[in-house]
Amino acid sequence: MLTFNDIFFKKRNLLIILFVIFVFLRIFVSNDSILLSSDNLKFLETSKRFPDHTLYNGQLYLLHPPGYPYVIHFLNLIFQEDHIASIALSLISAIITFFVVYRLFMLLTNNFNIAFFVLVFYTLSDSLIISSRVPLRESFIIMLILSSIYLYLKGIKFHYKKPLVYATLIGSFLAITSDNVVLLLPALVLTYLFFNKDKINLWRLKFPNISYLVIPLVTILLIYGSWTGVKFYQYSQYEYYPNGYSGMPIHITDLGLLQTISPQFFEDY
Repeated sequence: MLTFNDIFFKKRNLLIILFVIFVFLRIFVSNDSILLSSDNLKFLETSKRFPDHTLYNGQLYLLHPPGYPYVIHFLNLIFQEDHIASIALSLISAIITFFVVYRLFMLLTNNFNIAFFVLVFYTLSDSLIISSRVPLRESFIIMLILSSIYLYLKGIKFHYKKPLVYATLIGSFLAITSDNVVLLLPALVLTYLFFNKDKINLWRLKFPNISYLVIPLVTILLIYGSWTGVKFYQYSQYEYYPNGYSGMPIHITDLGLLQTISPQFFEDY
Protein backbone atom coordinates (compact mmCIF):
# COMPACT_ATOMS: atom_id res chain seq x y z
CA MET A 1 0.00 0.00 0.00
CA LEU A 2 1.37 3.43 -0.97
CA THR A 3 2.07 5.75 1.93
CA PHE A 4 1.98 9.55 1.96
CA ASN A 5 5.77 9.67 1.79
CA ASP A 6 5.81 7.36 -1.24
CA ILE A 7 3.43 9.67 -3.10
CA PHE A 8 4.75 13.02 -1.89
CA PHE A 9 8.42 12.29 -2.45
CA LYS A 10 8.10 10.92 -5.96
CA LYS A 11 10.58 12.60 -8.31
CA ARG A 12 7.86 14.12 -10.46
CA ASN A 13 6.03 15.56 -7.47
CA LEU A 14 9.23 17.04 -6.05
CA LEU A 15 9.92 18.75 -9.37
CA ILE A 16 6.38 20.11 -9.55
CA ILE A 17 6.62 21.51 -6.02
CA LEU A 18 10.00 23.09 -6.71
CA PHE A 19 8.71 24.57 -9.97
CA VAL A 20 5.71 26.10 -8.18
CA ILE A 21 8.11 27.69 -5.67
CA PHE A 22 10.30 28.84 -8.57
CA VAL A 23 7.40 30.60 -10.31
CA PHE A 24 5.99 31.99 -7.04
CA LEU A 25 9.29 33.69 -6.16
CA ARG A 26 9.43 35.31 -9.59
CA ILE A 27 5.82 36.45 -9.91
CA PHE A 28 4.24 37.00 -6.52
CA VAL A 29 7.07 38.58 -4.53
CA SER A 30 6.47 42.33 -4.26
CA ASN A 31 8.42 44.61 -6.56
CA ASP A 32 7.28 48.21 -6.20
CA SER A 33 9.34 49.74 -9.00
CA ILE A 34 11.65 48.90 -11.89
CA LEU A 35 14.52 51.20 -12.81
CA LEU A 36 14.72 51.83 -16.55
CA SER A 37 18.06 53.33 -17.51
CA SER A 38 21.15 52.87 -19.66
CA ASP A 39 21.01 49.53 -21.54
CA ASN A 40 17.36 48.95 -20.60
CA LEU A 41 16.15 52.04 -22.44
CA LYS A 42 18.47 51.45 -25.39
CA PHE A 43 17.18 47.91 -25.88
CA LEU A 44 13.58 49.14 -25.75
CA GLU A 45 14.31 52.00 -28.14
CA THR A 46 16.05 49.79 -30.70
CA SER A 47 13.18 47.30 -30.50
CA LYS A 48 10.85 50.06 -31.70
CA ARG A 49 13.09 50.74 -34.72
CA PHE A 50 13.09 47.18 -36.07
CA PRO A 51 14.91 46.18 -38.20
CA ASP A 52 17.22 49.23 -38.33
CA HIS A 53 18.67 48.75 -34.82
CA THR A 54 19.18 52.47 -34.37
CA LEU A 55 18.84 54.85 -31.43
CA TYR A 56 17.43 58.36 -31.10
CA ASN A 57 20.17 59.82 -33.33
CA GLY A 58 19.33 57.46 -36.19
CA GLN A 59 22.78 55.83 -36.14
CA LEU A 60 23.36 52.10 -35.88
CA TYR A 61 23.63 50.98 -32.26
CA LEU A 62 26.97 49.17 -32.08
CA LEU A 63 27.40 48.50 -28.37
CA HIS A 64 25.12 45.44 -28.40
CA PRO A 65 23.95 43.16 -31.24
CA PRO A 66 20.32 43.29 -32.45
CA GLY A 67 19.08 39.81 -31.45
CA TYR A 68 17.54 40.73 -28.09
CA PRO A 69 15.71 43.90 -29.28
CA TYR A 70 14.37 41.92 -32.26
CA VAL A 71 12.75 39.37 -29.94
CA ILE A 72 11.26 42.18 -27.83
CA HIS A 73 9.85 43.73 -31.01
CA PHE A 74 7.92 40.57 -31.91
CA LEU A 75 6.76 39.94 -28.33
CA ASN A 76 5.52 43.51 -28.22
CA LEU A 77 2.98 42.53 -30.88
CA ILE A 78 1.39 40.41 -28.14
CA PHE A 79 1.93 42.49 -25.00
CA GLN A 80 1.58 45.96 -26.60
CA GLU A 81 4.04 47.48 -24.09
CA ASP A 82 7.75 47.10 -24.79
CA HIS A 83 8.83 46.98 -21.12
CA ILE A 84 6.16 44.36 -20.38
CA ALA A 85 7.34 42.33 -23.38
CA SER A 86 10.92 42.53 -22.09
CA ILE A 87 9.94 41.40 -18.59
CA ALA A 88 7.85 38.57 -20.04
CA LEU A 89 10.86 37.46 -22.10
CA SER A 90 13.02 37.38 -18.97
CA LEU A 91 10.45 35.29 -17.11
CA ILE A 92 9.86 32.89 -20.01
CA SER A 93 13.63 32.47 -20.41
CA ALA A 94 14.03 31.70 -16.70
CA ILE A 95 11.27 29.06 -16.86
CA ILE A 96 12.84 27.40 -19.91
CA THR A 97 16.22 27.45 -18.15
CA PHE A 98 14.68 25.65 -15.14
CA PHE A 99 13.91 22.60 -17.27
CA VAL A 100 17.12 22.88 -19.30
CA VAL A 101 19.20 22.83 -16.09
CA TYR A 102 17.36 19.71 -14.92
CA ARG A 103 17.84 17.93 -18.26
CA LEU A 104 21.47 19.02 -18.49
CA PHE A 105 22.48 17.66 -15.09
CA MET A 106 20.48 14.47 -15.55
CA LEU A 107 22.36 13.97 -18.81
CA LEU A 108 25.70 14.65 -17.11
CA THR A 109 25.18 12.67 -13.91
CA ASN A 110 22.12 10.46 -14.40
CA ASN A 111 21.47 11.24 -10.74
CA PHE A 112 18.16 12.86 -9.75
CA ASN A 113 19.46 13.97 -6.36
CA ILE A 114 22.30 15.99 -7.90
CA ALA A 115 20.05 17.53 -10.57
CA PHE A 116 17.42 18.43 -7.96
CA PHE A 117 20.05 19.89 -5.64
CA VAL A 118 21.32 22.15 -8.44
CA LEU A 119 17.74 23.20 -9.25
CA VAL A 120 17.19 24.22 -5.63
CA PHE A 121 20.15 26.61 -5.84
CA TYR A 122 18.90 27.93 -9.19
CA THR A 123 15.42 28.45 -7.74
CA LEU A 124 16.62 30.30 -4.64
CA SER A 125 19.39 32.38 -6.24
CA ASP A 126 18.61 36.00 -5.42
CA SER A 127 20.44 37.43 -8.46
CA LEU A 128 18.69 35.02 -10.84
CA ILE A 129 15.31 35.83 -9.28
CA ILE A 130 15.95 39.52 -9.92
CA SER A 131 17.17 38.97 -13.49
CA SER A 132 13.99 37.06 -14.35
CA ARG A 133 11.78 40.00 -13.35
CA VAL A 134 13.45 42.96 -15.05
CA PRO A 135 13.68 44.22 -18.66
CA LEU A 136 17.29 43.10 -19.13
CA ARG A 137 18.73 40.41 -21.37
CA GLU A 138 20.71 38.42 -18.75
CA SER A 139 18.00 35.80 -18.22
CA PHE A 140 17.60 35.42 -21.99
CA ILE A 141 21.35 35.02 -22.53
CA ILE A 142 21.66 32.37 -19.79
CA MET A 143 18.82 30.44 -21.42
CA LEU A 144 20.50 30.54 -24.84
CA ILE A 145 23.91 29.44 -23.52
CA LEU A 146 22.63 26.55 -21.41
CA SER A 147 20.15 25.39 -24.09
CA SER A 148 22.89 25.27 -26.70
CA ILE A 149 25.24 23.37 -24.37
CA TYR A 150 22.52 20.89 -23.39
CA LEU A 151 21.49 20.16 -26.98
CA TYR A 152 25.11 19.88 -28.12
CA LEU A 153 25.88 17.53 -25.24
CA LYS A 154 22.87 15.39 -26.13
CA GLY A 155 23.93 15.24 -29.76
CA ILE A 156 27.55 14.36 -28.97
CA LYS A 157 26.70 11.76 -26.32
CA PHE A 158 24.07 9.86 -28.33
CA HIS A 159 25.24 10.77 -31.87
CA TYR A 160 21.96 12.54 -32.65
CA LYS A 161 22.20 15.07 -35.47
CA LYS A 162 19.02 17.06 -34.78
CA PRO A 163 20.14 18.29 -31.33
CA LEU A 164 23.45 19.35 -32.90
CA VAL A 165 21.58 21.38 -35.51
CA TYR A 166 19.40 23.01 -32.83
CA ALA A 167 22.46 23.74 -30.68
CA THR A 168 24.13 25.41 -33.66
CA LEU A 169 21.04 27.51 -34.42
CA ILE A 170 20.70 28.66 -30.82
CA GLY A 171 24.42 29.39 -30.62
CA SER A 172 24.18 31.37 -33.85
CA PHE A 173 21.34 33.46 -32.44
CA LEU A 174 23.40 34.02 -29.31
CA ALA A 175 26.14 35.35 -31.60
CA ILE A 176 23.84 38.20 -32.70
CA THR A 177 22.55 38.71 -29.15
CA SER A 178 25.62 39.02 -26.97
CA ASP A 179 29.41 38.91 -27.01
CA ASN A 180 29.02 36.22 -24.34
CA VAL A 181 28.97 33.80 -27.25
CA VAL A 182 32.76 33.63 -26.72
CA LEU A 183 31.98 31.63 -23.55
CA LEU A 184 29.91 29.12 -25.51
CA LEU A 185 32.66 28.21 -28.00
CA PRO A 186 35.15 26.71 -25.51
CA ALA A 187 32.24 24.96 -23.76
CA LEU A 188 31.40 23.15 -27.00
CA VAL A 189 35.06 22.24 -27.55
CA LEU A 190 35.40 20.84 -24.02
CA THR A 191 32.16 18.89 -24.40
CA TYR A 192 33.42 17.28 -27.61
CA LEU A 193 36.81 16.43 -26.06
CA PHE A 194 35.30 14.98 -22.88
CA PHE A 195 32.85 12.66 -24.61
CA ASN A 196 35.41 11.53 -27.18
CA LYS A 197 38.45 11.29 -24.91
CA ASP A 198 38.76 7.52 -25.38
CA LYS A 199 38.61 7.78 -29.16
CA ILE A 200 40.86 10.77 -29.77
CA ASN A 201 44.44 10.07 -30.80
CA LEU A 202 46.54 13.23 -30.81
CA TRP A 203 49.63 11.52 -32.25
CA ARG A 204 47.73 10.28 -35.28
CA LEU A 205 45.51 13.38 -35.40
CA LYS A 206 42.48 11.14 -35.08
CA PHE A 207 39.34 13.01 -34.06
CA PRO A 208 36.14 10.96 -34.46
CA ASN A 209 33.13 12.79 -35.90
CA ILE A 210 35.14 16.00 -36.00
CA SER A 211 32.42 17.57 -38.17
CA TYR A 212 30.19 17.53 -35.06
CA LEU A 213 32.55 20.14 -33.64
CA VAL A 214 33.82 22.01 -36.69
CA ILE A 215 30.46 22.77 -38.32
CA PRO A 216 28.83 24.32 -35.19
CA LEU A 217 31.98 26.32 -34.37
CA VAL A 218 32.43 27.64 -37.91
CA THR A 219 28.74 28.50 -38.25
CA ILE A 220 28.60 30.38 -34.94
CA LEU A 221 31.87 32.18 -35.67
CA LEU A 222 30.64 33.23 -39.12
CA ILE A 223 27.48 34.74 -37.63
CA TYR A 224 29.46 36.50 -34.91
CA GLY A 225 32.01 37.62 -37.47
CA SER A 226 29.30 39.09 -39.69
CA TRP A 227 28.12 41.38 -36.88
CA THR A 228 31.74 42.28 -36.10
CA GLY A 229 32.24 43.10 -39.79
CA VAL A 230 29.20 45.39 -39.74
CA LYS A 231 30.63 47.22 -36.73
CA PHE A 232 34.06 47.58 -38.35
CA TYR A 233 32.55 49.01 -41.53
CA GLN A 234 30.35 51.41 -39.59
CA TYR A 235 33.24 52.68 -37.48
CA SER A 236 35.43 53.13 -40.53
CA GLN A 237 32.93 55.54 -42.09
CA TYR A 238 33.18 58.09 -39.28
CA GLU A 239 35.80 60.16 -37.52
CA TYR A 240 33.68 60.18 -34.35
CA TYR A 241 31.05 57.65 -33.34
CA PRO A 242 28.64 57.85 -30.34
CA ASN A 243 29.54 54.52 -28.78
CA GLY A 244 31.64 55.62 -25.82
CA TYR A 245 30.74 55.67 -22.15
CA SER A 246 27.01 56.55 -21.84
CA GLY A 247 26.91 57.13 -25.59
CA MET A 248 29.62 59.78 -25.74
CA PRO A 249 31.39 60.17 -29.12
CA ILE A 250 34.76 58.43 -29.41
CA HIS A 251 37.51 59.37 -31.84
CA ILE A 252 38.01 56.57 -34.40
CA THR A 253 41.78 56.76 -34.86
CA ASP A 254 43.08 53.38 -33.74
CA LEU A 255 40.46 51.04 -35.23
CA GLY A 256 41.37 47.36 -34.98
CA LEU A 257 39.82 44.02 -34.07
CA LEU A 258 39.78 44.65 -30.30
CA GLN A 259 38.30 48.12 -30.75
CA THR A 260 35.66 46.67 -33.06
CA ILE A 261 34.66 44.02 -30.55
CA SER A 262 34.54 46.42 -27.59
CA PRO A 263 34.67 50.25 -27.60
CA GLN A 264 36.53 50.12 -24.28
CA PHE A 265 39.72 49.52 -26.29
CA PHE A 266 39.47 52.91 -27.99
CA GLU A 267 41.81 55.49 -26.46
CA ASP A 268 39.00 58.03 -26.09
CA TYR A 269 36.72 55.65 -24.18
